Amino acid sequence: MTKADKEGQRKAPILRFKGFTDAWEQRKLSDFAHIIVGGTPSTKKNEYWNGNIPWMSSGEINKKRIYKTDKSITKLGLENSSAKFVPENSVLIALAGQGKTRGKVAINNIELTINQSLAGLIPTRESYYEFIFYNLEKRYFELRRLSSGAGSRGGLNKKLIQNIKIQIPDLKEQTLISKLSETLDKVLTLYERKLKLLSQVKKYFLDNLFTEKEYPNLRFKGFTDAWEQRKLEDIVEKIGTGKSNFKKSKKDIKNIFPILGSTSIIGYDSSYDYDGNFILTARVGNAGNLYKYCGKAKISDNTIYIQSNEIEFSFPLLMHNNLKKLSFGSGRSLIKSSELKKYKVTIPNKNEKECIGNIFYLLDNLITLYENKKQNIIKIKKELLNTMFI
Repeated sequence: MTKADKEGQRKAPILRFKGFTDAWEQRKLSDFAHIIVGGTPSTKKNEYWNGNIPWMSSGEINKKRIYKTDKSITKLGLENSSAKFVPENSVLIALAGQGKTRGKVAINNIELTINQSLAGLIPTRESYYEFIFYNLEKRYFELRRLSSGAGSRGGLNKKLIQNIKIQIPDLKEQTLISKLSETLDKVLTLYERKLKLLSQVKKYFLDNLFTEKEYPNLRFKGFTDAWEQRKLEDIVEKIGTGKSNFKKSKKDIKNIFPILGSTSIIGYDSSYDYDGNFILTARVGNAGNLYKYCGKAKISDNTIYIQSNEIEFSFPLLMHNNLKKLSFGSGRSLIKSSELKKYKVTIPNKNEKECIGNIFYLLDNLITLYENKKQNIIKIKKELLNTMFI
């Protein structure tokens, strides 16, 4: 076996489907995909645009699966530009773009044309488009590094893409690996849709329950009493500013109590100063952005806390009542606990508060459940890409 032959083969991946034992072969992308780069018709000529030919820009690469494009061109626009047709079931890669766009990949599920910041990878009969897609998706950061070299001028180009080396098995194994990855993507999409729907339901309740009116737009059966306007300090247990007497450490056997900062947990300590249900916001900076914590903790001196025994009601109430309007200052915004105490909110009786709190408790639990499921699928997919692709 020659040196070139040895370089062309590697050990098989860690995880394989039963029955596959052949070594994978290392090849250039141009060996099993025809690569084209697109173009843009002149934007000064209206007759080139809004036709019936889908035209894709690099900004749409984040869609991952392209079923339609934001813009379209005419036959005249196609003939008078470098825009090119890419057949359906090809792989698209962003050559350039703002922020994190460069190096991202997508699959076009329709025939379309592309601009000069995209390349179309049209697979040959010996390669499966989904396999190319998942292989390059895994190598996003590698592609970013490749396109930031001195000779690339901060972008990918056709030559760089042609020379990308991919370890590839036979077509049947490519297809099986890709189908498994695609199934995980479909599950992720399902969870994302559920999360979006739950967020819409939550927003509907927030917008229609907390209206600052005596009688909100939405009522639960059996409740007819008018809501009452009260100062915030009259309906919660305590409002104050945290302390600075803590030693920030990583969580371990000794340091088990969280230190609550202005936006999240910032460390751990071996003792606590507060115990209860807290709504927290920054005193300076991100004033008005809220999060909640229940239990024993320390609270930093840049954090205002609202202690409430009815936190499941109080938290969505304050989330909807934009506390940022209490902040002041020409530089970093500031909120004073003294002003927060005087802040007026409209509330129902105790029984209705419990009913509303239960609704948001259930919604938040469902959102957390699906978010956790989504993150677990992301981890499984990442592990799959790392063990089934080489």
